[in-house]
Amino acid sequence: MPAWPRLPRGSRAPRRIVVAVLALLLVATGAIAWAVRQRGSSDAVATSVTPVAATVSTLRQSITTTGTIAPKSRADLAFPAAGTVTEVKVSPGDAVTAGQPLAAIDARDLSTAVQLAQATLDAANAQLTSASGGTDTQIAAAQAQVNAASARLSAAQTALGQATLTAPFDGIVATVGVAVGDRVSGPAATGTGGTGGSGGAGSGAAGSAGGSAGSGTASSTAITVIGRNSWVVNASVGSADLPSITKGLQAEITPTGSATKAFGTVSGVGVIASSAGSGGAGGSGGAGGAAQGVAAFPVTIDVTGTPSGLYAGANATVAIIVKQIADAVTVPTAAIGTENGQTVVHQDKNGQTVSTPVTIGMVSAGVTQIVKGLAEGDEVLVESRTRTPSQQPSGSRTGGGFGARTGGAGQGGFGGQGGQGGFGGQGGSRGQGQGAPVGSTP
Repeated sequence: MPAWPRLPRGSRAPRRIVVAVLALLLVATGAIAWAVRQRGSSDAVATSVTPVAATVSTLRQSITTTGTIAPKSRADLAFPAAGTVTEVKVSPGDAVTAGQPLAAIDARDLSTAVQLAQATLDAANAQLTSASGGTDTQIAAAQAQVNAASARLSAAQTALGQATLTAPFDGIVATVGVAVGDRVSGPAATGTGGTGGSGGAGSGAAGSAGGSAGSGTASSTAITVIGRNSWVVNASVGSADLPSITKGLQAEITPTGSATKAFGTVSGVGVIASSAGSGGAGGSGGAGGAAQGVAAFPVTIDVTGTPSGLYAGANATVAIIVKQIADAVTVPTAAIGTENGQTVVHQDKNGQTVSTPVTIGMVSAGVTQIVKGLAEGDEVLVESRTRTPSQQPSGSRTGGGFGARTGGAGQGGFGGQGGQGGFGGQGGSRGQGQGAPVGSTP
């Protein structure tokens, strides 16, 4: 047999060191991978059964959305004629009473307009008198001139009377958009009614929130007055919830940042989508109800009474109660099961677990209504499971770790045969075999 070439003295030791280092790295990598895999599966699950008595309670089913708080009464006041502002008697935040003067424009031109309109009407009446002996056509033409002149006089008198803006109701001045010396342009645009309220002609639009837009003429809003004690919430819902919303439903209102609830009643439900939703639970502009890309239908809730802590423009969460059952027998939903196609609960009868068929109704907030099969006070069994992290001892006693002879429950250590153990003997339960020392054969 030919002799192998002899290696230079001292070359075997470095090779053995390299081999040992590689072996150690291999063992460490395997142990780490095993630990990661076993971490989630090694937890112990404890099961317990608890008897719970059926109780009587009130169940509610609601649709939750968000909305914006607004005053129920709002008036956007504007001067009905062109002129120069001569007086502004209020500032934002001032409390006002119905009929209180707020601002005025120079009335001299308006007075002149009334005088001219009166003179025109007088002349038209004179022509009508002269035409009384003429033909029917002549009389009709003269009468038409009288009618037109009368209308112009009425408009001039109205404008003169509204040269001074007054508060239409008791409230608070929300905005003031004019100052002394400003020139207002008169009726050049169409006014809008409050917060969607119906508007009147002339000095702007005053009305209830949630109504139709007003048709009054105004150049621009000079002063806005809002009510102090009556509120609405302008919200919206998606098309899936719209059929469940009707006038008269009760609602719970929680202003953002407040733990105090207010209550209200649905007073209006829109059937034309206002816009697409814009994220979260809210509709357009955070009005609530419809998710992003879903049509939002406006819903108006009248706030009951005069609760404190409500502010115009603030957001609120609204729970509209679409169904409510009083005196319902309920058990935890976790107690409900199905056997052979029947809905059942489990009960302890003389130390034996038996199945009791039941008929269920509404499910709400973790409890289920029992329509038939149980009475108040009847106990049902509720099974619960608790996951507890297992405690694994360390060391070479329970693992097939490096150099250990006794295999663990996990992957065997380097050189081990006994199944599974972590690096350094980090095993689980007793192994299925015995590990062997490093370098040994089984």
